[in-house]
Amino acid sequence: MSKKIDIRSLHKETKGTTTAPIIVAAPKNAVGIVKDDLSGVTSNEVSATAEELREYREFLTLHEVKDDDIQAVLDALITDGEVFWSFNILGKVPVTYRTRPTWTNMALLKELELQEAKTYMRFTNIVGLYNLAGSLVSFRDQKFTLDSQEDLQTTYEFVNGLSYVFQAKLIEKLALFDRLVTVATSDWAIKNFMEPQVEK
Repeated sequence: MSKKIDIRSLHKETKGTTTAPIIVAAPKNAVGIVKDDLSGVTSNEVSATAEELREYREFLTLHEVKDDDIQAVLDALITDGEVFWSFNILGKVPVTYRTRPTWTNMALLKELELQEAKTYMRFTNIVGLYNLAGSLVSFRDQKFTLDSQEDLQTTYEFVNGLSYVFQAKLIEKLALFDRLVTVATSDWAIKNFMEPQVEK
């Protein structure tokens, strides 16, 4: 069974912040994206460049995420293969996220094609909500599974039906979670948090 990580500093609400940008790539010429270009679609699965990694680490520092938190995520991923994060939205609504499985990337790309996301705003909205659907384990007392495309679609319809306030807060938290996972799985984290193998 996978561990639910208690990331102490992530439970704090950061004052004065607005919705953080989702990690997405804008549509090429605002008419869609290339099928095999997953860059930026989800930081759970795609490696960051050195510049992006620097920006993500600055972002985490701004949100009071410590190196111990990054190491805890790396340890959980190595031990269990995924990470769960539980927190409260607006201080009252319990929510749990998990790292997204790879297959949700392709489901997202198909949805972008179906909906013909021609504007950046529409593109980011679809990406944000689909990534939420792929990451959401629970919201209040409602639980979500992710065993099939149908499960993903059911959760997508749920998050799509939430108020803008909840959507914005959930996407803000997901941006933080995604950046944390990206940094925790980077070469920098592996070099700094894993003990070197003893040579035989």
